[in-house]
Amino acid sequence: MDEIARLIAGAKNPVIFAQHGAGSAEAFDALARLAEQWSIPVCQYWAVELAMSMTHPMATGPDPRPWLENADVVLCLDALAPWSPAEVEPQEDATVIQIGPRPLQDRSGVRNFRCDIGISSEVAPAILALEAALSRLEGSEAAEKRGKDIAQRNAADRAARFDAALAGENAASLTKRWVSHELSLHLRERDAAVFSELGCQLPSMKLERHQSWFDGPHAGGLGWGSRRPWALPLPDLTRRWWPPWVTGPTCLPTLSPATRSPKRWGSRCWSSC
Repeated sequence: MDEIARLIAGAKNPVIFAQHGAGSAEAFDALARLAEQWSIPVCQYWAVELAMSMTHPMATGPDPRPWLENADVVLCLDALAPWSPAEVEPQEDATVIQIGPRPLQDRSGVRNFRCDIGISSEVAPAILALEAALSRLEGSEAAEKRGKDIAQRNAADRAARFDAALAGENAASLTKRWVSHELSLHLRERDAAVFSELGCQLPSMKLERHQSWFDGPHAGGLGWGSRRPWALPLPDLTRRWWPPWVTGPTCLPTLSPATRSPKRWGSRCWSSC
């Protein structure tokens, strides 16, 4: 981990890809701290669990291309498919690091994704170890300057995505982007979790908490969203959760324009659970 920390600290354009969350609330906070301190953009392409707040300055949009094509150090945290090879690949001289619990990752990339350095580990302890290793190194003015640029780019991208979602507020019919955005605002102050099955659109949402987002496994699984909530620890079973059909065809037709107020359609959707 010390070697990875040195590579990240010395990188000109490092990037982190996270797909299966941070593993724990402690690691969720640690990833946010180290990304901001070392000015590392975090791309949650095709995320099945949230690893970083969607409003964090270092949280990028869903497109990995602008970050991967210029990256010299690429860190993948338990990422089965961190980017689409048909659209973009890392630079030849970039260092690609794969960290995850699957033994295959210690010697080769997952599904032919590159792996120059592989570490078999659960994500949470790896993130905590990386933060500890980075804390022993000194930052640079270049990283601080890079951070301001990344934060500005992410803020502009985030504003564009949210504006696009809000554009559907007065549309003739409900849109997934608008429903997703309004749902996230409605849940923002709640200890809630969204279980999506091709319904909600994460890029349009303002989710900020650990374990506030779960999507279906990459291999698919019809009805996954109705069963997955029961796998949460027992104390969390008191949390409200959204089944996958809340933003699907079963529920949306019940929401007429007269019920478009977030409070009104929100309560109706809760009762639909």
